[in-house]
Amino acid sequence: MILKNKKIFFFIDYSKKIGAGHYKRSLLIAFQLKKNNFVVKFIKINRANNFVVCNFKNSLPDKSILPVNRKLNKKIFNFLNYNKVNFVFFDIYNYNNPLISFLEKNKIKTASFLSSPKDKTQSTIKINLSPYNYFSNNHVNSNNLLGLNYIVFKKDFVKYSKLKNNTISDIKRVSVILGGSHNETYFLLIINKIIRFYTNINFKLFFLNKDKSFYKVKEYVKNINIKNVKLIINSNNIARELYSTNIIITSGGYSSFESSFLKKPFFTIQISQNQRYNCIAFEKLGASINLGDIKKNNKNLKKIFEKTINDKVLLENMVQNSKKLFKKWNNNNLVNSLLKKI
Repeated sequence: MILKNKKIFFFIDYSKKIGAGHYKRSLLIAFQLKKNNFVVKFIKINRANNFVVCNFKNSLPDKSILPVNRKLNKKIFNFLNYNKVNFVFFDIYNYNNPLISFLEKNKIKTASFLSSPKDKTQSTIKINLSPYNYFSNNHVNSNNLLGLNYIVFKKDFVKYSKLKNNTISDIKRVSVILGGSHNETYFLLIINKIIRFYTNINFKLFFLNKDKSFYKVKEYVKNINIKNVKLIINSNNIARELYSTNIIITSGGYSSFESSFLKKPFFTIQISQNQRYNCIAFEKLGASINLGDIKKNNKNLKKIFEKTINDKVLLENMVQNSKKLFKKWNNNNLVNSLLKKI
């Protein structure tokens, strides 16, 4: 397929409920495409279910969820067709949306970023970066771009990934990063089941912004008078922060990829259904410990944490296994492969 012009549009789902992972990874792809002289635009769906064309920018949008709305789909198609756009990226939560097949049938080609190996889409190009692909046969489909070697990371993550990690001795610093969704329940469980028992360890809890999750956790920490917790909002130095920590507790979203890329031992927590396979895969690959959905099962959290942080051989193996996962990685792999296809 050869593009008639160099205009590419992105549809991305983002909200406080589903988090910012979709936006985060698409933004990085968009940066790479701009370097290759593409005109990149984002189409945002506002609260009135109308679409708004946004210029490329490095900032999070307000809530933007692509609805299943045939009337809106027709308006979007007419706009794209009028502007002679013939390639569109989707990074959305619900791939049952008929807009994708509608565009494909009308000769506007699409690519879909799939969060789970079980996701299906009508897109010409399917981009599935889950580590679970190492255990599946999806790679026989030439339209799939698979595995961790195709992930795009910010420059600061690339910088810190090249630095040598210190040998793990005592665990003194733990980072907890759970994405941008409403996640106060998970933070509170971690505080109650783990943090309050380890006053000799400094814990940093990362939040995307000062939302209700942040204020609930802040108030709770204050009320129970825990001194070894620091709350950090939208850190500009997240790569440095994670590099400087001894171990990471993270969701199964994009931050789990970042943790592995930095060669840090980490625990994964399944916050949404589409994170399940990432959590399972990273543990199978020996890079992490999968805690699963701790809202449903948290009885042994402290026991698992205690056993892991005191097993230096296990921690070092996790570091080495993450290192192997990115042996063939390059930040240009995904875009170079995409350019061959589009």
